[in-house]
Amino acid sequence: EVNDIISKGNALISKIEGGSYYSAVDANDIITEINRLLSFTQRQYDIAYVLADASGLTADYELKTEIYNAYYNLSDEYYAVYVAMAKEGRYNDKFFPGWSQERINQYIAEHDHKGGGGGSPEKTTEQKIENLLNQYKAGKIERYTAFHDYVELAKQLASEKSYSSYLDYSYKQYGREYTVSQAKTLSNYTTNYILPLAQSFRSKLEEAEKNPDVVESNKAYKNNFFGSNIDLMRGYALTLDSSYVNNFKSFFESGNYFFSNVANPNVTAYTANSQTLGRYIFASKNYQDLMSFTHEFGHYYAGTNFGNVPSLDLSETQSQGNELMLLSYLLGNNNSDSSKAFVYQEIASMANSILIGCAINEFEDFAYNNEFTQESLEAKFIEILDKYGALVTRDKIDYMYQVILNYRGYYISYAVSGIAALELFAKSLNNYADGVTSYVSICKKESSDEKFKKSLENAGLFDVFSDDSFTLINTIKNIWVLKLYFSRVSYR
Repeated sequence: EVNDIISKGNALISKIEGGSYYSAVDANDIITEINRLLSFTQRQYDIAYVLADASGLTADYELKTEIYNAYYNLSDEYYAVYVAMAKEGRYNDKFFPGWSQERINQYIAEHDHKGGGGGSPEKTTEQKIENLLNQYKAGKIERYTAFHDYVELAKQLASEKSYSSYLDYSYKQYGREYTVSQAKTLSNYTTNYILPLAQSFRSKLEEAEKNPDVVESNKAYKNNFFGSNIDLMRGYALTLDSSYVNNFKSFFESGNYFFSNVANPNVTAYTANSQTLGRYIFASKNYQDLMSFTHEFGHYYAGTNFGNVPSLDLSETQSQGNELMLLSYLLGNNNSDSSKAFVYQEIASMANSILIGCAINEFEDFAYNNEFTQESLEAKFIEILDKYGALVTRDKIDYMYQVILNYRGYYISYAVSGIAALELFAKSLNNYADGVTSYVSICKKESSDEKFKKSLENAGLFDVFSDDSFTLINTIKNIWVLKLYFSRVSYR
């Protein structure tokens, strides 16, 4: 059907450009059919996206790619037909009603580069990147080759968009309110404050896990969130606002979640909102634990209140903040050694995610702006990881390729939002109710121009680039604060 309507569209374009007569009815019929197929392929892509991630099978990723290309070929055909008609002008009063000639000319200038839909399936650099990465996920391209080719395409895309580097372009796309140069200033902060925090809690965890009973009982928190952890999540939900409670209830009633039994190396867990499936949570086999779910449910909850979150930094604060507020709730309700060990583990993990985020950002900046060989690239990654003291739980080189190819330009937001989440945690240790108020505020839009910095300000939190932020976070590593907290607070 797609190929057939593209052929009809191209025939119409040839007729228009050749000066032959064509009827408005014929043109409208073709446009109506293109719109129908666009809607259909969008629905199919929404489903194929989840199915490919769930199975990890080459055939499913190939199908996803095929549908993706069909959608964009149809989209190109739609614009090509309209541009041809706009240039010829015979039916502009019908297909561009009320438009001035200036506006029509702007439309032509914007869309005239679109093809006729029947040529190469890779018409744009964005499509080339998408197709390359789908081939990589399907196991058809060796990882270094995929990385090298991706970086070249990323450089090309940045140039097309008039940016000096792809990292600069990605910062803009993700709604960040700081530059790549400004992000680099976090390097000193993280090594002076966050690395000691991570090391402190790693040591506390190591000491706690000398008790084999703690190791065994702590496994409950690391298991699938269904079961006993549901009660913990329910109790925590009841300390937040009614919107959180209602979302928690409706999520399980709707059953709109997809848990795979496959450990897909290219997929973790994510929250998405599609026309076909609505808002849902997906988790691959290794990301169905309590904290992964809590992270994703932060996105799910905020999506109800905030709508389209304009900043990735803010979006990840909403999710990582939910993780640490759950820990704060746990501390007030369970003073067992296993609960303490779990808190040590998760604070160390959050601090480590900040170190990794800064390290990945620095590495991406290197890759987009320097020539490299496979050997020099991989050596540089290990050098930067070691510089930050960041730990990864799998082979470092495997991790490098998987992160960069699947989360391009993303990881600095884990660092920035992790800092904000630790602020929130420190605040909640002092007064849990104040922490709740701040977290709920972060997840609600209070003004039309609200982004990351404004949301932190509205929530009574510090700018993550400020000394005040790191001074507050530094109080967390003083274990007496937690001991005092255990004896002082209970929220049941």
